[in-house]
Amino acid sequence: MGIGETPFITKGRVAVVLDPHNTQAIANLKPGSVLITKTTDPTWAPIITAVGGKGALVTEIGGPLAHGAIVARDLGIACVQNVPGVTKRFKTGDLIEVDGKNGAVTLIKEAEQTPN
Repeated sequence: MGIGETPFITKGRVAVVLDPHNTQAIANLKPGSVLITKTTDPTWAPIITAVGGKGALVTEIGGPLAHGAIVARDLGIACVQNVPGVTKRFKTGDLIEVDGKNGAVTLIKEAEQTPN
């Protein structure tokens, strides 16, 4: 549980991005993705925008006046912040539900494991 920042609920595939300059991680973002990161600042605005109108943002740190919450409200996407350990709890490719009203982030299905 975290702080729900918007009145939207969405389901989508996770993209964990810890560095706004990591082009490989950012390449996993598609419209409808759920961006999971530690925190955001203005550098993240184009990255958050990449999730499109049906995506979501989840962060470990933040609150109602944090940059991510403000951008999420402007974009009309689900946003939950202040979720301790969320960058380690979920992995890229997991299917989750983000409840921006109640602050819940729920695993629906783990990402498929690829054999080595």
